[in-house]
Amino acid sequence: VYKHFKMKGAYKWVIFKIESKEKVTVESTGEPTSTFAEFAEKLPKDEARFAVYDMKVEQKDGCKMHKLIFFLYAPDSADSKDKFVYASGKSGFKSKIGSVHKELQINNHADLDLSLIHISEPTRQAEISYAVFCLKKKKKKK
Repeated sequence: VYKHFKMKGAYKWVIFKIESKEKVTVESTGEPTSTFAEFAEKLPKDEARFAVYDMKVEQKDGCKMHKLIFFLYAPDSADSKDKFVYASGKSGFKSKIGSVHKELQINNHADLDLSLIHISEPTRQAEISYAVFCLKKKKKKK
C-alpha cells in the first residue's frame, strides 16, 4: 500500500497502527481527492498512530509539487503505554518508509489543522533549487 501511495499517488494519506512489536498495519487510506478534514476524522481521538499525508504545494514560481508529511499522532488522552510504544518505534518506522519532507508530532486532536503546517521553499538560489523539484519544459523555437 505504501509503495502505491508514495510512487503512484494512489492515496492522499495512509494511517498506520502498531499491532505488536513486529507488526504495523495500514489502518486506513484516503482517496487522492480526500481532504485534510477527512484525514483528521479518521485519526482516533484517544489512540496513537503513525500517518503520512501527501500535501500538494505550489512554489512561488508556479511549480506544483507533492510533499510527504509524517505524523506521530499521540494525543494526550491516549494511554501512556500506547504513546511510549509509538514514540520509541518512530525512528525504526521512518527508516522503513523512506524520506519525508516534514515531521510533525501532534498531541491534541484539535491541533490537526492544515493551516498550521508550513512548507518552506528551498533556501538555495532559485534556478538551482527548483531544478531539483520541478523541471520546466523548454520553449520551442519557431
